[in-house]
Amino acid sequence: PLTQRAKEISAFVTPDGLFQYNVLRFGLKNALATFQRRINTVIRVLDGVQAYLDDIVVFSNQWETHLVRLQNVFECLAQAKLTINLSKSEFGQESVQFLGYVVGQGKVAPINAKVEAIINFPRPQNRKAVMRFLGMVGYYRWFCPNLSQVTSPLTTL
Repeated sequence: PLTQRAKEISAFVTPDGLFQYNVLRFGLKNALATFQRRINTVIRVLDGVQAYLDDIVVFSNQWETHLVRLQNVFECLAQAKLTINLSKSEFGQESVQFLGYVVGQGKVAPINAKVEAIINFPRPQNRKAVMRFLGMVGYYRWFCPNLSQVTSPLTTL
């Protein structure tokens, strides 16, 4: 929920009258940074929890520990008056997709569909397509030893 001051700052006028947001809208200029700070504040005291904006990952080696950590996350979110969308949530998974990676069981791997997209990327016909391809490949550079050397002829185009 927004404070009264934040509601006033984010207010807007239409032919139907003055409207104010009650919750943070991601389209506002500083909304993402504000929300990330808020989430970081809420979860910073919790072990085995990472968040990037509205993606929260809870991890553990023991099921009992995992349940306690989930309970702690739910309590902290409730105390901060933040909610979760259960239909977008996954619980008790051995691995999950997080920020473009498959994470779980002590491993991090690229998402197979993203790798397939790179493999099947059509041969670039212009500079814009080359840059797009380099962006796709660059996201997974951690898995590609010497990537900068291999792609250097393309980056100088």
